[in-house]
Amino acid sequence: MSSISVTVSHQLDPQEAAQRIQSALAEALRTYQDRLEQGSFQWTDRVLNYRFQTMGVTVEGTLRVEPTQVVVEAELPTFAGVFRGMIEQQIRDRLSELLA
Repeated sequence: MSSISVTVSHQLDPQEAAQRIQSALAEALRTYQDRLEQGSFQWTDRVLNYRFQTMGVTVEGTLRVEPTQVVVEAELPTFAGVFRGMIEQQIRDRLSELLA
């Protein structure tokens, strides 16, 4: 397995940050529903536990909305480690946009 971890700072109320992420996730799930073979996305307070499969690849991890930052951690299959930097950058860019 290959691990990724992305931290993005924010100045929002943590509940507002979580709401923005929840809305963006709901939109992404609608947009890409035909590409998801399986998916589980469960929020508990401001922590999202997720696991999904797309194109035969399973990804699982957590997203934590903390008072001054959002932390995304995920486990990817070993072969996906080649794309680790690109995946982390896309997550960082999208979260920075959402939390601005």
